[in-house]
This record gives sequence, C-alpha cells and structure tokens, in this order.
Amino acid sequence: MAACNFSISFSGTPDQVMSKAQEAVQGHGGSFTGDSNSGNFEVSVFGSTIAGFYTVAGQSLDIVIESKPFLIPCSTIEGFLKSQIGGQKTKWNTNSFQARLNELAGKEAK
Repeated sequence: MAACNFSISFSGTPDQVMSKAQEAVQGHGGSFTGDSNSGNFEVSVFGSTIAGFYTVAGQSLDIVIESKPFLIPCSTIEGFLKSQIGGQKTKWNTNSFQARLNELAGKEAK
C-alpha cells in the first residue's frame, strides 16, 4: 500500500519537468531513473528513505510515494515537489529539503 499519492499539474514539456525532478532528487543525494513517461526515485532523509514512482499523463505528473519516514507528512513532500517541479510557491521556500524536513521533524517531535 502506498504511503501517499498526489498529482502535480505542470506547464512546459514532460522532458523539461523530468529534468527539474531529476535535478531536485539528485541535488539532495538521491537517485532518479526514468523518462518523460514514467520512472522511480529515492532519496535518504533522517536515515530513512523516501521512495516512489511517477507517471506522466498529459500535463499532470502523478506521484506515488511507496515509503517515507513516519514523521514526514505527505503534505510536506507534496509541497516541496510542487515548489520544485510545478513552479507553484508554497508557504515556505528553502533550497534545502533536508533542512526543511529537519525543522518539521523537530516541531512534530515536541
């Protein structure tokens, strides 16, 4: 069973969006395999892994997160990916996904 799933609408071509996605994942030390139709990704956070897969349907990127750290809500992952891939601004803006996740985990652990 998936930990969470969501869709991100985008403009531009799927190749452009996949390039952004690959940069975001690899920029945080993760792995990204796939093309403009589908693929997989994985990135380590708090010694745990956020892993999932994606498919592209028209101007929508459908993402399924298969595993994630318990303390990281799906909404945080979705918000980060939307800000990186979809170009939609969230209420927070950071260059470091790890720093934001550390901040959130500290708030939820209290």
